Amino acid sequence: MKDGNKEIAIEVGLKIETREQVIKRVQLSRATIYRYEDTGKFPPRLKFGDKTGGYLSHEIDYFILACARGDDLKRVVKELSYARKKMIENTLLFQWMRYK
Repeated sequence: MKDGNKEIAIEVGLKIETREQVIKRVQLSRATIYRYEDTGKFPPRLKFGDKTGGYLSHEIDYFILACARGDDLKRVVKELSYARKKMIENTLLFQWMRYK
């Protein structure tokens, strides 16, 4: 992306999974995933519209590992949410948009 003479680099290597993919990976029902999400025990969906969304693959990986270790899922999801916010804030695109 170019802005006048400045070149803006966008490099984000994130994988987004659909609800169906996540259900297969975590072996939980859709209702359970939504209930966990509503109570802060599951990574929140990214929303791209009224009916479209997905989950960050690396956050689901972390959730699975946390379950295997018996970690406090609410704490884990808070950490993931904080890390997501920081990841977004540290992208060049976000910084460019913020100071434009």
